[in-house]
Amino acid sequence: ACAIHGMDLIALKPGSSVLLFGAGPTGIILAQLLKLNGALHLTVAAPAGPKLDLVSHLAADEVVSIDRHDGQYHRDRLLREHRRGFDYVIEATGSPQLCNEALQYVRPGGHVVVYGVYPTSARLNWSPYEIFQKQLTIVGSFARTHCFDRALAHLESHKVKVDEMVTHKFALEEYSHALETLRSREGIKLIIQQS
Repeated sequence: ACAIHGMDLIALKPGSSVLLFGAGPTGIILAQLLKLNGALHLTVAAPAGPKLDLVSHLAADEVVSIDRHDGQYHRDRLLREHRRGFDYVIEATGSPQLCNEALQYVRPGGHVVVYGVYPTSARLNWSPYEIFQKQLTIVGSFARTHCFDRALAHLESHKVKVDEMVTHKFALEEYSHALETLRSREGIKLIIQQS
């Protein structure tokens, strides 16, 4: 439902280029919705691993592996390979640093979408002049309950695929192993089942 509401606010124009930062479960769903709603080229940037692999399989036209500790490589690659910028830049990681960088990837007249969940103490350092000069639209997206029916319809139609996000299943007595797997970031979604 959060991703459906986000799509309502994004108001994606068909044929657009999109840069999506984040391949967590919500990012994977959002990526599929972006393609279903007309994104011509979708680039997803996230750390290497099963989440980036899955979004590559389900929706992304291009993936860029982000190093959590050194962002310079992905910055250089994105700016070099997409000199004109993207029509939409969506920050769905909750990283204030990535959100601060969003303006450098968006083309004039484009949209920056603040979709991630950030610490309440986080602050951005955006240039008002750059927003003015590039005529940018900045959009924030938060959860809304009125989107549940449409979210369920997308799931029931299998146009948005979520089954592949469940990468591990554990019995209740294996909960400590499940927590280790969660901490290791080896999985996407884990299920603990009562025996």
